[in-house]
Amino acid sequence: MKIFLLVLLLPVVILSQSGYGKVSGRILDEQTKLPVEGVNIFIANSLVGTSSNRSGYFEIDKIPPGRYNLIISHLSYENQSISADIKKNTILQVDVELHPKPIEFPEIGVSDKFDDEWWKNFEIFKAELLGKTWFAEGCQITNPYYIDFFENNDGVLFASCEVPIQIENRSLGYNVKYILKHFEYKFGSLKYSGLPFFEEMQSDFEDDYVIWQENRLEAYMGSLRHFLRAVSEFYTLITKGEEELKIILDYDNVTDEGVSFSYDQDMYLSKHGFSVFLNRLYSSAFGKRYSSKIFNVQSVIDSSENPNELLFSCNDRIEIQYFKEYDNLSYDPQISFLQLHADSVYFDKRGRYYDEFKIEVMGYMAKQRLAEMLPFEYEPSDSLIINTDFR
Repeated sequence: MKIFLLVLLLPVVILSQSGYGKVSGRILDEQTKLPVEGVNIFIANSLVGTSSNRSGYFEIDKIPPGRYNLIISHLSYENQSISADIKKNTILQVDVELHPKPIEFPEIGVSDKFDDEWWKNFEIFKAELLGKTWFAEGCQITNPYYIDFFENNDGVLFASCEVPIQIENRSLGYNVKYILKHFEYKFGSLKYSGLPFFEEMQSDFEDDYVIWQENRLEAYMGSLRHFLRAVSEFYTLITKGEEELKIILDYDNVTDEGVSFSYDQDMYLSKHGFSVFLNRLYSSAFGKRYSSKIFNVQSVIDSSENPNELLFSCNDRIEIQYFKEYDNLSYDPQISFLQLHADSVYFDKRGRYYDEFKIEVMGYMAKQRLAEMLPFEYEPSDSLIINTDFR
């Protein structure tokens, strides 16, 4: 049976000049048209959420401008995801009719489902979803019995879950609700996507909060989000500097007098711990090889129509060496590779990346999965990043 979701996005209403946006709306049952109380509404990848009241109404305010996924979740209804473009000083009205879940009677007993094969698949799923770093050791999935597995004739393992997966991350101090959208695994190759919601974990011990802050910084530094933020900051510095120079001197970027504007890109990125190269594939007498050249921010990053977002365009493979933390027990830098699978990819100036499966991550960053994922609100200062070294 095909499911239709009715979502009404009404025109925005102008707020006072606060710099933030707001989203509000009402949740109804698609069949009865009655309000639904207790629906969880949250912004994916964040700490921000609420629930609908007895009349079905909800409101989330003080949202920084940007693109978000609004998640609507209730045990009795199909989970829904809505793209929301939040603009400053505006209210986005979102009215939703939810489709009830069908009542299903299991064809097999509970003991039949959770056999040795299920547990074997669950161990694979847990290891692949949480990641390959030590942070995963402090994570526990507390509602595993809702997860279903299927393996096709090609040996590809698929996983699905009708409810948010509950994860206790004691390494970083978060309780995570994870809506699994896609999971497939075969012989070391993983493709997955989902939408997490974070809640701060509470503790009676002050030392726990100190450890969590240290671990969060370590998880952030060297991550894809950290890299994109550093690239964004350098690009903003370059473009802002060029505009200021033109205003002051009334020169083009390069003139007959030889006046030009430049910053030391390598020095800037190295302060964040990165050395970056472009790897171009070519054919030789010995087979296919990669040639390496210096990564140039201005050649791959461009402005977009949204002032808070940038465009990332690159046909070559990007090699990222991160040297502020060693790769496991070796004394080598963490080496990762990025390959874009689109002409261009949007990301915002805080390093948040939106488009699923358009950036393939390989190497060390590919080990960093849900156990090291942080909410959007977590954003350490540049001075803290530059002055911290985990070697």
